[in-house]
Amino acid sequence: MTKICTGCEKACPFDAILCEKGLAFAEAAGIPIEKVGKGDREADDVMAAFLPLARLHHHWKKSTGRPRLLTVLLGRTSMTQRELQEAAGMRSSSMSELLGKMEKEGSIVREKGEDQRTFRVILTDKGRMQAREYERVRKFEAERLLSVLTQEERQAFAALLRKLYPHWLKCIPLPEEPCRSARAPEGSKGGERREI
Repeated sequence: MTKICTGCEKACPFDAILCEKGLAFAEAAGIPIEKVGKGDREADDVMAAFLPLARLHHHWKKSTGRPRLLTVLLGRTSMTQRELQEAAGMRSSSMSELLGKMEKEGSIVREKGEDQRTFRVILTDKGRMQAREYERVRKFEAERLLSVLTQEERQAFAALLRKLYPHWLKCIPLPEEPCRSARAPEGSKGGERREI
């Protein structure tokens, strides 16, 4: 009889555990890890190494809405809210709330556009100083986070990520978008999105 992992809702058999919860469950149950997941171990190993990094990045990114908006605006005279939303890869509701807070604190101003239905977002001097500081910190953090990699490893890592991105856009639907199959329909431009 095949034992079933109860580490998550997938209920994988012990010989094909694919997630970190399953590996943790197997370890807690005293099942040697090398006996788990006899399927495509290379793909499993890559995802097992990637998922903790993805979670760390997601946790780190939670506080990056304001810096992202300010740095997108840096170097531009102004942008419409729609342009800013697309460039920053944010949902409209999240961005509107954040812009209200940033306007109240004096980092930006919003002015009505030509058609009275749009707003132009303009960075103030205070916002420009904040954006430059966020950019300095971002560069420092990127260097700190990647400091264990050689220049060649960084280039190889970046090349792999650039290769994966368009493929993953086809495979993984983003929130508020319909699910798509791995192949985009004939004649479509499947996957022209800016941020994962």
